[in-house]
Amino acid sequence: MAKKNKNRSYQPAQSPKPPVQTPQKEEPQNEKTSEALILSFWNESELKFDIDALRESIRKESEEYGLALAKETFESENAEAIKSHEAVKIDISLKQAVCAELDKKIIQLENDISLIEKQAETLEGEMLKEAQHKAEDIILKAEKDAETANNKDLARIDKQKNEIQDKQIKLDIELESLNADKAEVERQKKSNERIREILKQKADIYSDASPEKVAELNLVNSKNEEFIKSLTEKYVELDTKLKQSRLTEMRLNERTVDELLQENDELHELIDELRDRNNAYSEEHIRKMEAALDEHPKLLNERDILFREITHYRNELVRTENVTLELETAKAQIELVKKLRDQLADELQKTKKTLEAQTGEVCPNLSRIDNEEFNREASELKELKEKQKTTIQWNLNKIVDHVRSFAAAQAVPLYYSAEDISGFIAGLASSKISILQGLSGTGKTSLPRVFAKAISGESKIVSVESSWRDRSELLGYYNDFNKKFTAKDFTCHLYRAGYDYYKDTPYFIVLDEINLSRVEYYFADFLSVLEQPDKNDWRIPLVDVNLSELTEGPKKLFNGNTLIIPENVWFVGTANRDESTFEITNKVYDRAQVLNFSKKASAFQANSKIQPVAVSYDKLKTLFEAAQDDFAFDYENNEIVESIDSFLTGAFKISFGNRIGNQLNQFVNVYIACGQNTEKKDDVLEAEAIDYQIANKVLRKLEHVDITKEDEFKKLLQLCNNYKLTRCAEIVSEHIG
Repeated sequence: MAKKNKNRSYQPAQSPKPPVQTPQKEEPQNEKTSEALILSFWNESELKFDIDALRESIRKESEEYGLALAKETFESENAEAIKSHEAVKIDISLKQAVCAELDKKIIQLENDISLIEKQAETLEGEMLKEAQHKAEDIILKAEKDAETANNKDLARIDKQKNEIQDKQIKLDIELESLNADKAEVERQKKSNERIREILKQKADIYSDASPEKVAELNLVNSKNEEFIKSLTEKYVELDTKLKQSRLTEMRLNERTVDELLQENDELHELIDELRDRNNAYSEEHIRKMEAALDEHPKLLNERDILFREITHYRNELVRTENVTLELETAKAQIELVKKLRDQLADELQKTKKTLEAQTGEVCPNLSRIDNEEFNREASELKELKEKQKTTIQWNLNKIVDHVRSFAAAQAVPLYYSAEDISGFIAGLASSKISILQGLSGTGKTSLPRVFAKAISGESKIVSVESSWRDRSELLGYYNDFNKKFTAKDFTCHLYRAGYDYYKDTPYFIVLDEINLSRVEYYFADFLSVLEQPDKNDWRIPLVDVNLSELTEGPKKLFNGNTLIIPENVWFVGTANRDESTFEITNKVYDRAQVLNFSKKASAFQANSKIQPVAVSYDKLKTLFEAAQDDFAFDYENNEIVESIDSFLTGAFKISFGNRIGNQLNQFVNVYIACGQNTEKKDDVLEAEAIDYQIANKVLRKLEHVDITKEDEFKKLLQLCNNYKLTRCAEIVSEHIG
């Protein structure tokens, strides 16, 4: 702007002249004016220009020129705006006229609508009246139809009733007829008995009969054959009625199984007797008798009687065999009933056992633990306390060295780095939930087991199943029928941890392959409860009812139905990452401490005679609290955490909240304490602890970040390398590829 003012002067009292009229005349004047202006600032005494005054003069002239130029622009734009405003006013007037016309049309439409509404109301009233009349007609017709249908139904019912009465009368008549036939059969039976006696007597006579007597009887026989035939047909008819009568009698009298079996035996005996009698008169025997009859006509009458007797017994045999067949069928049905009875007896026995079980223990698994712990010798607890006193002077670094050496001295050596053991212990200090994940064979499941064994703690393994869908798969279930609670292994382990012998013992419950099922399905209650700051609130309801009110329930349940989570318990989950497992969600990761086992630790020589020591829970807790006081790491004032957090937030929209921050404080302080008395300085240990936490709890979220952000990943890698965060750098490098 100052360079432009050197070639022109501005006179605010005069209006600017058109450039076409003054270019050649103004140029010399401007040059003279500029020269005079410059010379006016020459200081003769000091032989130099007053530069500051010259600059101030040029600045003022520039401002005046700018104001004049702005005024000219404003006036030009203002004139255009006035023209535009006039045009808008005209347009508004036109639109107002159109609106007035539209208002008139709207008023006309409203009047038309009012008229239509009145017509609609009138039409609606007429239609309503018509509908009411139609409805009344329909109702009257329906009532008439219903009455007609009702009358028809009543007539049909009366007809069926009469038919039933007629059938009942017929059945009564038939029953009387059967009774009469039965009496006739009984009479005939008595007659047969008499004939049987006569037959026996005549048989003796027949065997001694003379040929003359047989010939005489043969003459009479031909005359009586038709009579015998008719008598036989009548007998068969009476026999059929007798069978029907007996079956009816069996149904009416509801004879027992024993009576039917007894009659069956009697009929079998009768069949044998009839067979013997029939066999006594074989065809050869009959032919001889017929020959004798031809020779002795006088014996014809006796032969006729004997023939009838034989026919009778043969028919009796057929009848008896039919009845026997029916009895055999009944016997088969009886056997079926016996089997059904046996099945019902078994079911009754099971039900009896179930009902008897109601008076037993309401929760046998937990009551068994009560009995075992009640009978535990007091000397065992005293011995444990004495053993724990030997480690009272130990620090965290010594525990790390002891656990590493103890693991390496096992029959099957287990090698862990000092960093991994320190990370595991620091994780115990910062959360009651730990997740150990990584490659198979790196010692994930073995770590909590060998750690507990090394310090005389307790380690219980619960295998997670892929079918788990809710808390009952983990805790157990209540049966409303027998009023019993079946506690699962997990519940039993947690319940036992609350007893005096264990309450000062580090107690680890390992959920092996924790992500075979979704953790939130079966472990949600624990994720929520363990967030409570007051440990008195660490309680999990097992059932809705009070088990102690049913019978003498478990002694350690709060209010008879609630499981208490002891303070000395940690939950350790081992996780694999393959197609057979589920992804662990942020809800779980944020609440847990995570250790990744990406490779096996190097082998080293350990003392094979090393023995377990006893470290109490109170001792561990005291060491954790002392670490917080001794080192006082604060993530909010740490350069590494602040730099990483700032970059992740800006580049990837990833950050961590107060929960992870508080865990980071506890983790770092305990990790530094675990590394004391080693070659590493505190700042190196601090960086390693931060590296553990950010890599395992924060950077894992990069898995869901757009991989196209290669530049951001490279910058993050450089940042991790600058702070020597090796685990973080490995994770970022994997994303870059």
